[in-house]
Amino acid sequence: MVDVINEGDSKVEVIDSGAAGDAQITAVLNNVERADITSTLISFYNPSDQMETGNATDNNAGAATTFNGFQVNDATLRIQSGASSGSVPLSNLYIDGKSIISDKTLSIGTTGQKELRLGTNGTSRFKITESGYVDFTKMEINGQQGTAGQYIRNAGNGNIEWATLANNNAFGTVKVGATNLNAASVGDIFTIAAGSNVTLTPDNSNNTLTIGATQPNVFQNVAVSGQSTIAADATSDTFTVAAGSGIQITTDASTDTLTITNTLSVPAAADAVFKTLAVTGQANVIASSATDTLNLAAGDGMEITTNDGSSEISFRNEALERLSKEGHLVFTKADGTSDKMPLKNFFINTSTSEAVNGGGSNVGMSTRALRMLKSDGSTFKFMIMPANSNGESLVFTYTKQDGSTVTKDITMAA
Repeated sequence: MVDVINEGDSKVEVIDSGAAGDAQITAVLNNVERADITSTLISFYNPSDQMETGNATDNNAGAATTFNGFQVNDATLRIQSGASSGSVPLSNLYIDGKSIISDKTLSIGTTGQKELRLGTNGTSRFKITESGYVDFTKMEINGQQGTAGQYIRNAGNGNIEWATLANNNAFGTVKVGATNLNAASVGDIFTIAAGSNVTLTPDNSNNTLTIGATQPNVFQNVAVSGQSTIAADATSDTFTVAAGSGIQITTDASTDTLTITNTLSVPAAADAVFKTLAVTGQANVIASSATDTLNLAAGDGMEITTNDGSSEISFRNEALERLSKEGHLVFTKADGTSDKMPLKNFFINTSTSEAVNGGGSNVGMSTRALRMLKSDGSTFKFMIMPANSNGESLVFTYTKQDGSTVTKDITMAA
């Protein structure tokens, strides 16, 4: 059943149907449909009118100065949805001339690729783009607009505030040789690491970093007694150890070990040598090296001969032939120089009761005599002399030019 109320160009049409989905009320004003009510929807139509804040919502240049849409005077409009029981909870939205309040979670959005805008005084101030970006032109924090150069920072506990950089000057890049160390972001941390033999000492109270070098303990000089000192020419200089004769040197890098080994065999008893030669009452003769040479010198009455082929050294006593010549008389010559007059063997026959080789009773007894050249210049004569009281030397007696007599012991060799 359809009921229609007409009044000129306006009417209200009520369609009553046994099916709830088909019931409808339509209102027409001045031949323009203004309202349409069904069991699930209430629609109001005013296509020629706009809200005065049109610029804030859709960028339209013009906006109506009057509002001819749905209106409630001196009242609050409540829009209720859901139910007190069921899957959709009962919720209420309250709208008055200056507030929109919901007693449940309030959602404001658009469908499709559309922006959401908020504005004041006919101007868009805040929008969420269709891509989800938040775009706004002005901002206050706790009523403060901030000053030029300030930034927004986290003040803790979810609060934000305006803040001023203490110093806007900073290095974004640190260059080391050909390598650039770039900050990845504002507030990025530049780390300084200590290398080998380097120490870093930071002082937060004075904002100071002290870089120190530690010198390891090393030997700069190698000294050997009696030899020149070996000095390192640089911090990375190399000290070389060379093996001499009969020496073997081995190294072990894993244990930092240097081993010096004598490769000469231990001498047998037959190879043993004397390093020191000692003579009673004399200074010792000591070999100064492994290749030192012992020199044998022949003294008076000695002869030394060597044979390299047989490795022999022979000593012969020449005194057997020259024993009588070892005694001498020291005298001063006319030119004032000193000289020696040697004594010669002289034999005198002496009677003996002992058996004598060749028969007879005479035996030749030996003494020493001075062989003197007579004044004729061609004849020699032996001058024999008596022994002194202890029998250790012969006594020579002569008369000086002044007539005085002098006696002198003649030194005799053993």
